[in-house]
Amino acid sequence: TGTDVATSLNPTPDTPPLQVYRSATGAWEFPAVELPASRATLPPNAFVDCLIAGGPSPVPAEQARDAVAIAAAAYESARAGRTVSLV
Repeated sequence: TGTDVATSLNPTPDTPPLQVYRSATGAWEFPAVELPASRATLPPNAFVDCLIAGGPSPVPAEQARDAVAIAAAAYESARAGRTVSLV
């Protein structure tokens, strides 16, 4: 896809928590990311809410699968200290 994602498990004030490399431009981008102080501050889980209420999923399964793949690649990148391809 031409995009690599890197993240840090322990970002410092000088290290952006999310780094995105765009092969098309040959440049890194540093999107603004708000990191919660703890999991207790995370927003409610809409997917769990729909399961409890018996309603439809708030996102298609394919989109959820892609989000999990991105998160897993970001964690692997931080753990291994290298770029992890999403291809």
